[in-house]
Amino acid sequence: MLALALLSLAGCAAERDTHPKGLSAPAVNAYDEIGFPLSDYIFSIQEKTDLENAARLTVADCMRDRGYPVDWPARNPQGATWRLYGVIDIRDAKELGYQARLPEGMTGQDADAAEKNERDGLFAGWSAEKKLAYEGNAPEATGAPSAGATADASGGNGCRDTAAGFHPADGTGSDAAEALQGKVGQKVEEQRAAKDSTATWSSCMKAAGYDYKGPWDANDSPEWHGEQHPGERQKAVATADARCKLSSNWVGIRVALEKQYESDAIRDNLDKLKENKARDTKLLEQARAVIARH
Repeated sequence: MLALALLSLAGCAAERDTHPKGLSAPAVNAYDEIGFPLSDYIFSIQEKTDLENAARLTVADCMRDRGYPVDWPARNPQGATWRLYGVIDIRDAKELGYQARLPEGMTGQDADAAEKNERDGLFAGWSAEKKLAYEGNAPEATGAPSAGATADASGGNGCRDTAAGFHPADGTGSDAAEALQGKVGQKVEEQRAAKDSTATWSSCMKAAGYDYKGPWDANDSPEWHGEQHPGERQKAVATADARCKLSSNWVGIRVALEKQYESDAIRDNLDKLKENKARDTKLLEQARAVIARH
């Protein structure tokens, strides 16, 4: 993970006022109002989907050439309900509580089951020979293909390895920028401005009749775990949560600090980030070329 080590938070760790003077922190009401500097160096949801679909097509071509055709549907972009700061839109909170927006009539449990069925269905009914063509010389004879084998019985690679280039596992590129962004997020939570906003949020919630130390205590409360559809209390708590985030500027302060520290991190790691971005751009070009050929 040398590349991760090369991307440091030196600028963020430097001595600075933990409640920066003159910090501009506009209120944030919806996720489409949020953007971060490091996002320019991280694969978008669509780009990640393109890489996944190119990998599937590459493996499918290999399997066809070996006499084992597969019919794998293309994946659609996932993660449109990304919630870095929990629920912040009061309208969504009133309707959905803490649940993500899903297709009409689908519950969270339905979505989890659909994802599992789609994943498991990729390998349903495969013979041992077909699995071997995919995996290579794997020790497992049954079940979904394993994660470890690379060579088939003839000494070549399994078909899944033909797509390895679309899933870099060396911690560089977009992964390194995401790891750096995570470190920035931790730094933000250490700041007095962020801590003060959480205390203000908690006081606001208490005034509304709910006792939570912080937004994630409300968001992840065990009360909601058994609810396939949000109950009235979940909606009420989520609505108060979103309102208190707005009145305390809980999100706005974090976004402002995140942008400040990410800009510092980019300055201190610019050469490596540019190098990673160039590699990722070539990878996406290759992936989209594969998709265009099919």
